[in-house]
Amino acid sequence: MATVLSTAKRLGDYRYTQEETEPWLRRWLEGRGEARGRVLQMCRNSQVGARASAVPIEEVFRERSFEEKNNIYKEKAVELAGEAARRALEKAGVSPGEIDLIISVSCTGFMIPSVDAHLINRLGMRPDTKRLPMTEMGCAAGATALARAWEYLRAFPEHKVLVVSVELATLTFQP
Repeated sequence: MATVLSTAKRLGDYRYTQEETEPWLRRWLEGRGEARGRVLQMCRNSQVGARASAVPIEEVFRERSFEEKNNIYKEKAVELAGEAARRALEKAGVSPGEIDLIISVSCTGFMIPSVDAHLINRLGMRPDTKRLPMTEMGCAAGATALARAWEYLRAFPEHKVLVVSVELATLTFQP
């Protein structure tokens, strides 16, 4: 039977409260009429105490090309996913070399080879570790990744699977 042995997370290095975020939203929404009030009200009502970000808040609201954002994504995704994966493996008492399949999930950036390929090397996994990168699935990706892991483990019950999700939404914000 498939069992989740551990979970771990690694948030971006920057954290902003609602109070710190609102002035930036106000400036961004300047001149947008009713939309400004609705967006600010939605943020206040969200009950989100703080938001994590891979980049400083001034970078979130800075105009930049898709290529620039995606280059930051590539760097940060591998770094943050690697740290989260290492923590999860340590908590589970599983060495990277015991992983038979790594599934990576993300919809906020694009890279070839994908995050999982980088993690195989970064974490010291076996070169024959199978990979399953999943992209462009949005909020359903995590559940889908767990379903694929479960299916794989039904076929190979003695194997171990690592599922890693990386979402860096602040990099996809379009001011």
